[in-house]
Amino acid sequence: MLGNFVVVDIETTGNKVSSGDTIIQFSAVKVLNYEIVDQYTTFVNPHMRIPDQITYLTNIKDTDVSDAPSFDSVIDKIIQFIGDSIFVAHNVHFDFEFLNNLLIKYGRKPLTNNTFDTVEFSRVLLPLSLSYKLEDLSTQFNIKLDNHHRADEDALATAKLLLILLDKWNSIPLLVKLRMLPHLNNLQNKYDFLVNNDNSTDFDEQKYLNLSEKSLIIKNSNEEVTRELYNNEWFKQRKEQELIIDHLIKSIREEKSSIIEAPPGTGKTLAYLLGGLQSGLKVVVSTSTIALQEQIIKKEVPKAEGILKRQLKTTLLKGKSNYLCLNRFVTSLSKTKDTYDISLTKAQILLWLLETDTGDRDELSLTSGGSSYWEHICCNGSCISLNHTDCFYNKKTNDIESSDIIITNHHTMLKYLLKTHYELLKKSVIVFDESHHLEKVINSCSIKSVEIKKILYYISKLGTIDNDKSLSSVSEIVSKHQGEVTSFIEVNSNLSRARIQLEQIVEGIKIIVKKDTEIISDKDVDLLEQYVNLESWQNINFVVEECITYIQKFYSNFSSFLPRQELAVIDEFINYLSKLSQQIVYLMYFFNGKQFLRWIEIERGIYYEAKLQVHNSNPDEIYSNFLNDNSLIKVLISGSLTVKNDFTHFKKNLNINTQYNELIISNNYFKNIKLYVPDNLPSISKSPNEICSLLFKHLKEYIKSNEKILVLFTSHEMLRQTYQLASRNSNLKNIIFAQNITSSSKQKLTKMFVNSKEGILFGTETFWEGVDFPGSLLTTLIIVRLPFLPPNHPYIQVRAKKDSIKNSEKFAKICLPDSVFRFKQGVGRLIRDDQDSGKLIIFDKRIVESNYRSLFLNAIGNPQINSFSIK
Repeated sequence: MLGNFVVVDIETTGNKVSSGDTIIQFSAVKVLNYEIVDQYTTFVNPHMRIPDQITYLTNIKDTDVSDAPSFDSVIDKIIQFIGDSIFVAHNVHFDFEFLNNLLIKYGRKPLTNNTFDTVEFSRVLLPLSLSYKLEDLSTQFNIKLDNHHRADEDALATAKLLLILLDKWNSIPLLVKLRMLPHLNNLQNKYDFLVNNDNSTDFDEQKYLNLSEKSLIIKNSNEEVTRELYNNEWFKQRKEQELIIDHLIKSIREEKSSIIEAPPGTGKTLAYLLGGLQSGLKVVVSTSTIALQEQIIKKEVPKAEGILKRQLKTTLLKGKSNYLCLNRFVTSLSKTKDTYDISLTKAQILLWLLETDTGDRDELSLTSGGSSYWEHICCNGSCISLNHTDCFYNKKTNDIESSDIIITNHHTMLKYLLKTHYELLKKSVIVFDESHHLEKVINSCSIKSVEIKKILYYISKLGTIDNDKSLSSVSEIVSKHQGEVTSFIEVNSNLSRARIQLEQIVEGIKIIVKKDTEIISDKDVDLLEQYVNLESWQNINFVVEECITYIQKFYSNFSSFLPRQELAVIDEFINYLSKLSQQIVYLMYFFNGKQFLRWIEIERGIYYEAKLQVHNSNPDEIYSNFLNDNSLIKVLISGSLTVKNDFTHFKKNLNINTQYNELIISNNYFKNIKLYVPDNLPSISKSPNEICSLLFKHLKEYIKSNEKILVLFTSHEMLRQTYQLASRNSNLKNIIFAQNITSSSKQKLTKMFVNSKEGILFGTETFWEGVDFPGSLLTTLIIVRLPFLPPNHPYIQVRAKKDSIKNSEKFAKICLPDSVFRFKQGVGRLIRDDQDSGKLIIFDKRIVESNYRSLFLNAIGNPQINSFSIK
């Protein structure tokens, strides 16, 4: 039988008893034998004024506690109610420590109960949840929580959550719990007592343990889309959709490719699916954002099924690193002395494998440490699976031939499908949605990137001969089978040399970089050469490559009888060495590449995360040949492809020189925009601090408006500055969702924002497109600055070098058209169809005063500008 629980929640005047803070409300719920049997709640008189921010958060006023008992008069009741039960709370460390510090202050002994945290328990059992806040989990499980941050309701909601989690725990097969336990023991909670109950479900232990059978997978993968079909009358057919469908069918019959500009709200996604499928071809859709991929699968494919009266087999294919490698994961389980994050992630994945059909990491909500661990266990690099049917990635690629619709991203399309499935593409309509990104993706395929942090990571993972990491483990395996270990000794000494060489490069970067610079290029890069010994790097790589050759030969000779775990250790070693070798080759290429475009990227002054980039300015001809291949039917479609209703600029950037059918859908969707520009904006040349301060003042006016506002920045630094100002205002801080501050996940931030009662979402580059908000949820869009890239930005430099554009022409021929494209995409977050309306506020005087303002205004239907003052 499980122990008894007491679920506690407290509201306080602050966070530190040592600073005089105390409890203003206490509540505890008793849980016995899976039932809530009692609750004790009391206000507590703090004998001090309750801070305003606490009253705003909890809605507990001074009048609520003025007649309440003091803490010393309820101590005995609290201690008696808690008894020897397990002390449970949502973030138990705070409640337990605060209560104990208060007990000590009043001369009492601290509690010694075992504690249990429902935040951590939720992370373990609910690896797919986007948020582990009590209010979000309550919404997820339909737990009533009308007054969050009131101790009585929070304690009761936490108790109900605990019961739901215990039910979930009891449904897990006992063997899975036992596999999880060594990793759970590294966490904050103690889980041993939970394993001793006898409520587990039956389970085929042999099937779970035998990786050569179905590995850890319990359910069979099923790629068939089995969603409920839509009725045809639900299909809101639009004139624009008919134009796109007719255009595509005509182009397919003529065996020609198409370029289509279709603004937001035209229903272009459903149109190109129907156009391709009605022609009897597969549809391969390539996008640049996960959000659009999800939209296609969850919304557009079911609509197409309803209209075509048949089910469509759909496969979503991502890059290999997105999928779990079962062999590497199982091998990693043998190590139980891990960090907290890795132990948590191992437990999460063991449970997740009971539920997932895809092995896709996007299903998981990983911590930052968990994300780093994922790099160690994903399907990246060579695969040693003895049964390839167990491989999540192989299952995806095997489904391509039999699929009606294949959805992928631009990188996977160009780097994988284009090179391995060309014949399949000849039987398909190839759609590049969000095709305005295509040029950047092609350019990125021509960039060789050296990441200092990655090299250090690979060196660390390889370890030394004397520790228990990869190099030592493989050396022992080889020695056990009478193999030669000389090459491992040489690698060992060369890894130390590589680390010293990296330290010198980092010191050089520190010297040449300016304090606020994020991109270093031109002459500054040349200065780094004095800190680099290319001959030394060449020798290091020679030793690494020799070791790779030797261990691969050893692997092929012994793979037939080596234990599976030893094969996995060798595979891991080859993977790390190969990636290290590739980075060293790129590093030598960087310092030998004076004839190419070179630059260094540094974010937030973290020198060990510097990226050394080199671009050869001549993208692989395979991409240009692909776009000009008349045997393939391609559709390049986006909301922003023209400048002054002309595709010439776009086609030139992609080196398209064959005939494409062209279609421009007239832009009537921005007609309901109300455009506002503050009349007291500082000049664009002024410090960004002034803009941030003005924006903060404006946002304060929205605190009680219950509106949903999206704020688009062009600078991470300006976003951080504005958030810092807003965080000083407790009312604003609680409703702002900020990229890389509140969360680093775009998907998670968006869903938290959508589910909030009121909210302000701060986003930078990735939020300018591919983010959709249902209905009239978004009422206001604020653009802090027009989205110009500086003339010295590497992307602009690459374009200029490729097309031999002079410095004096960069702005007009590259920067300006690119900014108009991005601007239209940003405004498209507010207006999704012809019924949408909303306020667009621009904090940039150039939209009013510049000689190119008409390009931006015409791109969104030339709305009237309304001015106002911010005080």
